[in-house]
Amino acid sequence: MNVMRAALIAGLWLLGSAFAQSEADADPVLTLARRAAAEYGTSLPNYVCQESMERYNVVPNNFRAQPRHLDTVLAEVVYENGKENFRNLRVNGRPAAQAAGGIWSIGVFGPLMASVFDPRLAAEFRRRDTGHEGGRAVVRYDFTVPEAKSNWVITNFVRGAEVKAKPGYHGSIWIEISSGRILRHEIETGKMPPAFYYQEASLKVRYRFVKINSQEYLLPQTTESRLCPRGFLYCDRVDATYSDCHKFSAESSLKFDAE
Repeated sequence: MNVMRAALIAGLWLLGSAFAQSEADADPVLTLARRAAAEYGTSLPNYVCQESMERYNVVPNNFRAQPRHLDTVLAEVVYENGKENFRNLRVNGRPAAQAAGGIWSIGVFGPLMASVFDPRLAAEFRRRDTGHEGGRAVVRYDFTVPEAKSNWVITNFVRGAEVKAKPGYHGSIWIEISSGRILRHEIETGKMPPAFYYQEASLKVRYRFVKINSQEYLLPQTTESRLCPRGFLYCDRVDATYSDCHKFSAESSLKFDAE
């Protein structure tokens, strides 16, 4: 297969800020979570985190082989005014303009958490059980989003051209009982278009509270992304961790010409 697998997984676009609650939804944890999600995007400051990614690809033309290690990518993720940008990329220790040929995840710093409760997704929630995540008491909910309402865009680059799919998906969220914050988020695609190169995809995100300027914010800690090519036993994968998050401000300088 002559396919360049530079795909974006979790390219989730934010539907909007309308988080209307259904009258039939009387679950107090979900009610609190809806409010927390509506406030999440606007509560985040401009900040930058160090992202470290280990990327693995299946072996072309060998559908039985285990994925091989593709590269290690380091990058700074800048979250500024609600948008994610990447800078200072290093691939296997060397500066690079881009990291092609593997999975790249976007959307985990805001849209993923904020969009799950948007009524236009028509997500259906089912309460499962209680437990702990990161030492905090949580309730797990399973949910489904139909294909017609999906906001998960998966892009595959084939010979330089973009081929996109927007499948329905299902998943689970772990909500902290006291705050309504989502501490863990997992999603997996439903049926993919028959002609699309990948047959399924998944994303797992764990969040943690991080202090920035003496104030706590909920930010991603780890992500695991998978894209599974048709006919292969294994999947392309990227495992990412985030660290050293601190406030970001645009850099500027004042210089004087020498006389």
